[in-house]
Amino acid sequence: MAKKTAEEILHAAETVFQTKGYQGATMAQIAKEAGISIRTLYGFFAGKEQLFEKIGCPELKEYRPEDSARKDQILNAALTLFSQKGYSATTMDDVASFCSFSKTILYQYFSSKEELFAAIFSNVDLFLEQTEPILKSQKITLRQFLEIAGLYFLEFFDDPKRLNLLRIVIGEIHSFPQIGEIMYRNTVDRAANEAARQLAIFAESQDMITTDYKLAARSYLGMLYSFVLTDQILCPAASQFTKEQIVAFAAELFEKGLTE
Repeated sequence: MAKKTAEEILHAAETVFQTKGYQGATMAQIAKEAGISIRTLYGFFAGKEQLFEKIGCPELKEYRPEDSARKDQILNAALTLFSQKGYSATTMDDVASFCSFSKTILYQYFSSKEELFAAIFSNVDLFLEQTEPILKSQKITLRQFLEIAGLYFLEFFDDPKRLNLLRIVIGEIHSFPQIGEIMYRNTVDRAANEAARQLAIFAESQDMITTDYKLAARSYLGMLYSFVLTDQILCPAASQFTKEQIVAFAAELFEKGLTE
């Protein structure tokens, strides 16, 4: 019973630390989360520091939820402004004003407009965090993986702001080549690395040909990306296929290419 209670306390403590951060968490909150009295809690652990060391999440030491919320606010504001005004016309003053706080506060989180622009992409999961639990929870085929990952990748561009940001990058890349590099590194290249890692895992358990898995991933995502450019950027009115049709065809094609 005592062991079970200790485990329940540690689980409750981890939940509270993840929600409140180390500084914001209290023993009273942990006791409430665990469903025990604070006196019982102190019977197992001498204090918050001992609990924190036991759960082994040092990254939560400096975590403050208010900082995370403010960072999200800044990124959402930047996405809105960059997609409306473009990269060159948007200033750090604009972003600070949009968030209703001073530029001094903004610079506590991002040192430059370029860093802020990069964070819009690097702070977002392209598909791995969403699809990996599915991959781990059940055995799926290569085709199913390609369909799950491909559909999630295309849905990333359903957000009108992100789609318009892509237009902005294409329009301004000749004047600001760094924004093209930032977008490539944090979307195309990052997604390809994640997909290549998964393909390599499939190669260990399924009958797949030996190949350059990153090249395969780039080719697959590139096929999907081409539909974003043509059907959503160049001429949306001429779009003939649904995302599901595009992904199903591409997944079947690449599965055959990787297994036959």
